[in-house]
Amino acid sequence: DLGPTGAVYVVDGRGQLVLGTAEGGPAAAALAEEADGRVREYEKPNGERMVGAARALERFGWTLVVEESYADAFAPATAAVRRILGLELALALALCAAGAAIARSISHPIRGLAEAASEPVVVEYAKSFFPVLLVVFVLRSFLVEPFQIPSSSMVPTLQVGDYILVNKFTYGIRLPVLRTKVLELNEPQRGDVMVFFPPHMNDTYFIKRVVGLPGDVITYRNKQLFVNGKLVASDPLAEFTEGTARYSVGLEMLGETSHLVQVNTARPALDFSVVVTPGHYFMMGDNRDNSSDSRVWGLVPEKDIVGKAFAVWMHWDALFSIPSFDRVGLIE
Repeated sequence: DLGPTGAVYVVDGRGQLVLGTAEGGPAAAALAEEADGRVREYEKPNGERMVGAARALERFGWTLVVEESYADAFAPATAAVRRILGLELALALALCAAGAAIARSISHPIRGLAEAASEPVVVEYAKSFFPVLLVVFVLRSFLVEPFQIPSSSMVPTLQVGDYILVNKFTYGIRLPVLRTKVLELNEPQRGDVMVFFPPHMNDTYFIKRVVGLPGDVITYRNKQLFVNGKLVASDPLAEFTEGTARYSVGLEMLGETSHLVQVNTARPALDFSVVVTPGHYFMMGDNRDNSSDSRVWGLVPEKDIVGKAFAVWMHWDALFSIPSFDRVGLIE
């Protein structure tokens, strides 16, 4: 009653032959009933009966093996039986058990076997996902990591809701968590938009523009920026009002880059001058009158650098808004 004629045999845990027949199903059916009478509830034609027999025999440490000739008659069952010693079988048995449960309730012994088989399925899924997680970990830790802009300190260059990409190997390869640099590459340059950990909140990511390098003298006077005594050129582009604020937007030439900056001419200027100490950097936001930066909490040590922001890949204002790709492009 197990289907067409073909070889059916049983082996123990060491692979030794326990019982075999070349005459087809009757001997295998008798063996299944002899191994565990409780599989009688599960007696169904062909594939389902074969799976029940395999499960019953497995309790004795035996394995039911069916030749390839049975594959066409009941492929799902024979595939499960032929893989009974591997992790792949766990998923097959779990799927068979789920199908049987929908058709009718399964007896306690069979449910127990199905639950036991579900544990290797977890292991199998873990093995499948581990390479993916490893790739994501390496990618985010050493190559590129995405961030979202939560504040307006870098307006007009970066808007609230921008999603950016940060190159984490531009300034050298660092160990995650420890922040130890293991490979020297490039040094930050004036004008770079950089992600880092500020000294006053050393576990929080900040993003600002590099204004001062080690040894530079940075001066801010009447809302004009000076580096080493030289005025940083800024060409005015537009002016607009927003409530009581009066904004002026200009194109600033800092180092080898040109970028937009914004000042609120309605606010009084806060002049200062500072010498950047070795191994540190002076950071400022492009929204000069609405940015908490090195003017407030001091210089950024080299060891707290995360990476260089280089692109905007999406803009998403709020959870229930529609994402936009209009701002996709490189960061200047």
